[in-house]
Amino acid sequence: MIVKLPMLKYNKLSFNSLESFIPIPIATTEQFSSIKDLIIDHCCTLDELIAILSYTPKLCRLTCRQINESKKNILKDTVNVISSLTRISITKCYAEYDELEMFLTKISPQVQVLRINTLKDVTYLDANRWARIISQNLLELNTFEFQYNDLIDEDFKTTVYHELINRFNSSFWIKRKWFFKISIQTDSWDDNVIVYSIFPYRFI
Repeated sequence: MIVKLPMLKYNKLSFNSLESFIPIPIATTEQFSSIKDLIIDHCCTLDELIAILSYTPKLCRLTCRQINESKKNILKDTVNVISSLTRISITKCYAEYDELEMFLTKISPQVQVLRINTLKDVTYLDANRWARIISQNLLELNTFEFQYNDLIDEDFKTTVYHELINRFNSSFWIKRKWFFKISIQTDSWDDNVIVYSIFPYRFI
């Protein structure tokens, strides 16, 4: 088993079967791994990710291809703090905002770089909640790259979050030199997509 390789520092997990990913139990104290850089190159739910991370207390960098909504309720006490974890990148995040918020506020207070690309749950556009999480729980965060994709189709409706979108231009964001941008792009199916993004000053 991978966790029994004491010198392993980097690991890339890929699960290409059409069957569902086989979940693993939360680790015991005798099952810890020395992995510092972990890439999860397949889809998994947030509760499955939490189980995987329970084996990696020395993790520094986490990259996930796709995180889906959990199949069961996540208990806060199942999320172990990884104080060495400083970089988190999620290429496609389909987990509900409430789930991700709980995960981020528990997993590591030392996160310095956070990259998230998401859609569907419009709560992700709540600038005030992001500001509260960052100012209260992610005090070391210095790089925040965020993208939310909103498909423009017959089901598109504006919400209170759309109406308050300018809150991403408040002093909280400007002080950190994290800038907000709205653009319209065409995806691979020729659909128009509104892209809301936060990016550091250096990307302007």
